[in-house]
Amino acid sequence: MISPKPFLWEEDKALNFFQIYNKIGVHHPTGHAISREMIALIFFEETGFSNVRQNKGSGPAVGFGQMEIYNPDKIPFFEWLGFNSDRRKSDSRLPLITPERIVNDNDFSVRLTCKYFQWLVGEHHKSTVGALQAQTGGGANLSFIPVWLSAEKELQSVLYSGDRVRLMKALNRARSGGPHPNPIPLQQFKAYWDFIVPEADMVLGFRQ
Repeated sequence: MISPKPFLWEEDKALNFFQIYNKIGVHHPTGHAISREMIALIFFEETGFSNVRQNKGSGPAVGFGQMEIYNPDKIPFFEWLGFNSDRRKSDSRLPLITPERIVNDNDFSVRLTCKYFQWLVGEHHKSTVGALQAQTGGGANLSFIPVWLSAEKELQSVLYSGDRVRLMKALNRARSGGPHPNPIPLQQFKAYWDFIVPEADMVLGFRQ
């Protein structure tokens, strides 16, 4: 059991960076306005790569990307994806999306955020910043965007460098801004970081 661990992070619901990045690669194309690296950084900022429901199962946000699945603005997205997210629409022919469907399937949780960005950009012609604004929900959370864009450049520059410390610092940069900065200290949470960025995977962790 990993100890200490970040607040609300659940080991049995977590993947490491390489597992997350490889799954993103299955569901998200290269050259997209929202890069694979950006999605990984958002997952890290939101949950530290843990597929959980907000506030220990009582909150509205779900999954690696903490999507608020029952917000009215998500209804057309889920219809596009083949699900109903309007709990008042009992006569829908589409299956109702549930938190359990997401947190019990890591692959689906990753796919959900990838498809959301593909929907925003492909169906609604959002720019990179516009899509990120939708992810943040607006307001004070918009201050995450320049932090994420900076972290994206840093992560892309170290991704295949073999430099584990720089890779961890790039991930942490995504948590270093916004209304409530909460980076995860490398030394204080050594066991956590050994799980998230395994030394053994630095060379062979990426699926080419």
